[in-house]
Amino acid sequence: MNFEELIRLRVVNSLSLESTYVYGPDHYEKYFTLSPVYLGSRVVRIPQALASSGADGAIVSTPRDTLTFLRAFGRGELFDESWIPRLSKPNFPGTASPRMGLGTMVQPEQGRRSIILGHSGVSGAAVAIDTRQQRYAFVTNFLWSPLATSFESVTGLLRSLPR
Repeated sequence: MNFEELIRLRVVNSLSLESTYVYGPDHYEKYFTLSPVYLGSRVVRIPQALASSGADGAIVSTPRDTLTFLRAFGRGELFDESWIPRLSKPNFPGTASPRMGLGTMVQPEQGRRSIILGHSGVSGAAVAIDTRQQRYAFVTNFLWSPLATSFESVTGLLRSLPR
């Protein structure tokens, strides 16, 4: 099956996400209903690029659906919970921040601070899970920016919360 069918079957339908879909050519008419993304003060209009992104950023969702997904992901409801440590382990040696795991971005433990696991995109959106506290967050600034910028914002948000 193609990526859109897989996401619909394994994620959207299994979690009853009502407002989540993979943006593709069948969704061009919805493009101007989406929040715009800015490059500086200019709106970036790239519906065909978004439609060709697939697993690299073409999933459209709402805050409610995103939180439902994050909770299910963090609780191991989408896959066996034994995968969480594998996803949390950076794949490449080094000190770059964030580090890359298996399809995730990883902010390693820092002192008593737990691992933050998540992802961000160039559109300014980022999601994250505090793996020890089971806290979830997502942010967006709707600014075309380096991947690390949004992930650092959501990591900072989670780490600023009282224990």
